[in-house]
Amino acid sequence: MLKAYHLANLTKDTSGIAYYYNNIATIYNNLKQYDSSIVNFKKSKYFKEIIKDSGLLAEVNLSLSDPYYRLRNYNKALFYINESKKFIDTNDYSLSLQRYYYEYYSVYSALNNFKLANFFLVKSYLVKDSLSTFQSLEDVEYQEKLTEFKNSMAKDSLLNATKIKEKNLEIKRSQTIKYFMILIILIVAAFLAVLYKRFKIIQKQKAEIEAQKNIIEEKANEIISSMNYAKRIQQSILPNENYVRKQLNKQ
Repeated sequence: MLKAYHLANLTKDTSGIAYYYNNIATIYNNLKQYDSSIVNFKKSKYFKEIIKDSGLLAEVNLSLSDPYYRLRNYNKALFYINESKKFIDTNDYSLSLQRYYYEYYSVYSALNNFKLANFFLVKSYLVKDSLSTFQSLEDVEYQEKLTEFKNSMAKDSLLNATKIKEKNLEIKRSQTIKYFMILIILIVAAFLAVLYKRFKIIQKQKAEIEAQKNIIEEKANEIISSMNYAKRIQQSILPNENYVRKQLNKQ
């Protein structure tokens, strides 16, 4: 809390300083250190007077009356209650007005002035009941608005659910088309792979046939060459045909 005061002081936050002293005063009041409470409430009042906020001034004057009441200094308590009246609109039912009447009731009860005490107690309860009625009306209005909001949200939710369902169906259709296209691509790829494999096998068979053909041709050429060579040898050893015919004719 001290850090908050230093920060408010550094930033020249008059409202923050006023609330700081008000909170310190409230703590002292709860601890029954009423003299310290009065000192800090007065400091808070000083800064609230600078702000010039009627609600804050009504609150701090009523707060100042409390420690004086507890110290049984009823004249001072009545003085600050009267001071608060300057800042309270008695035609406008508020928590400040209810507290204003109740503080009067407390002081006059302590002074044994039961006529005035009862008068202000009744006033306090009237304001309290009126505030409760206002609150009930606000609660009803709030519930109506809440129901309207829930109905609107339900409609929006139903509409959103329909849109989400349509979107999901669209996504599902897109995925189905995508999977179908992938399947077709895979089938085509498999078919092309089979064709390519068959093409490679045919190419290999052609190469083997060509190789065998070359071997056969080579062997045939070798045989033909051998036969020609044998023929030449035969021709060189045996007499020629004309010589043989001449010899046969001589016989």
